[in-house]
Amino acid sequence: MTTIAPSPQLPSVHDSPARKFSQLVLIFVAGMLIYGWKLGAPPIAGTEPLRALVAHQMVQSGTLLIPSIYGELYLRKPPLQYWIIAAAEKIAGVGNELVWRLPSAIGSAFLAAFLAWWTARWFGDRARLVTGFSCLALVALWSQDRGADIDALDTLASILTACCVLEMGFGPTEKRGIWTTVLGLCVGAMLLLKGPAGLPTTIGALAACVIWPAAGAA
Repeated sequence: MTTIAPSPQLPSVHDSPARKFSQLVLIFVAGMLIYGWKLGAPPIAGTEPLRALVAHQMVQSGTLLIPSIYGELYLRKPPLQYWIIAAAEKIAGVGNELVWRLPSAIGSAFLAAFLAWWTARWFGDRARLVTGFSCLALVALWSQDRGADIDALDTLASILTACCVLEMGFGPTEKRGIWTTVLGLCVGAMLLLKGPAGLPTTIGALAACVIWPAAGAA
């Protein structure tokens, strides 16, 4: 009886650090082109004026810590969105639609790049571009990604929080100190942006960390 020797397995090929970085930069730049195209052209609408006007008056009055509008304390929402928009206006030296919306566009482009990086850690280098451009292709979210409202940055903080939870639960990492620190910062940002509105994503990640090992044990 003849035996057939198993064919040698080809070594797995990984992208070089330079290629990984260039792909992440490509995703981020593509995001900025998508979200930043004529960003300041449409007038502020919906609830955008509530965020932009409060931040603008914070800069004008010099009272950057406590949100207020026309001299009245305004705490309908947590203050982080106002602080971010006020900081953008302070840095730019001018307040307009482009400046007020720019933090959301940058945050959304960063989210696509982060998800590309994070997914590649779990599923390999081929997942990087697929994930990044799939995130950018969510046309239904382009409105919030290009607005001065809270939703874009709250989505960023919520998803980063969920990813940190999953990474600490059963991710391919031993650097739990770093992930714990990032988790704390993201939870704080999430609560300071929209209060408990981002908790469903975090609760879902926590549930996955509990259910998945239990299902495997069963």
